[in-house]
Amino acid sequence: MKQHPDQAAQFHFLETNNPPASYANSAFYGIHTFRFIDHNARPTNVRWRFMPEDGEKTLTDAQLAQKPHDFLDDAFRERLKEGPIHWHMIVTIGEPGDPEDDPTILWPSGRREIRAGTLTLISSSPDQESGAYTSILIPC
Repeated sequence: MKQHPDQAAQFHFLETNNPPASYANSAFYGIHTFRFIDHNARPTNVRWRFMPEDGEKTLTDAQLAQKPHDFLDDAFRERLKEGPIHWHMIVTIGEPGDPEDDPTILWPSGRREIRAGTLTLISSSPDQESGAYTSILIPC
């Protein structure tokens, strides 16, 4: 924490929130602000997130105590057996004065949002080469 004080909010979140039941029940947030450029070359700052169609669900302390240390990949593969998994891409439109270069500062609630699309995953397969992840998620 001394070397990366900017990670304090994320560290606190992870300490005070249990993990999701599955990746299929997790929202995913972009960590950067992006700039959309319109046909008149006007920029608009945006941030994005993917919201699970299955709903966000975290484990209770009792459920977490029953899980093996690395359960999320198995839970995800089990969920895929039921069919494709969908996340809705939500784009939040920034306003003047919203921070552009510090993703740890949340934009005020109430910003205009657009549902920009849907990410659908239909399969998962082990990644033998990466060494960093045990699965590759295949979008369709």
